[in-house]
Amino acid sequence: CAWASPCATSGSGTQTINTWICSAGSCVGASAGQQTCTCTRSVPGGTICATQTVTACSGCTWASTCATSGSGTQTVTNWTCSAGSCVSSSTNQSCACTRNTDGQYCCDGIPMGQPGACSGGSCAQMATGLTC
Repeated sequence: CAWASPCATSGSGTQTINTWICSAGSCVGASAGQQTCTCTRSVPGGTICATQTVTACSGCTWASTCATSGSGTQTVTNWTCSAGSCVSSSTNQSCACTRNTDGQYCCDGIPMGQPGACSGGSCAQMATGLTC
């Protein structure tokens, strides 16, 4: 049988039909042919019918100007069979974000009038640069 989709509960196939005749007390095959037939099957709900998709992590939030790790959100979409169709179900989940902040201007904990820049995830006082 051939099925239109992983969730299809009916399909079609072919079957061979043999015709027999009696001749001199024996059955003899007279002809053979093909006939289209309908097939049915049960597909349990929740059967996976397509590949899961996951979006890139976005909307990242950071604890500070120099933080190199934070959290964001991504959408996970699962595809399962329901009543003969492949349907999607999407959920949002948290995800980890990373970034490089080295050299970025910052003032967290830097005295007024002194230059500051991110270094290794923290704000550090520098010898030169933009002042706070």
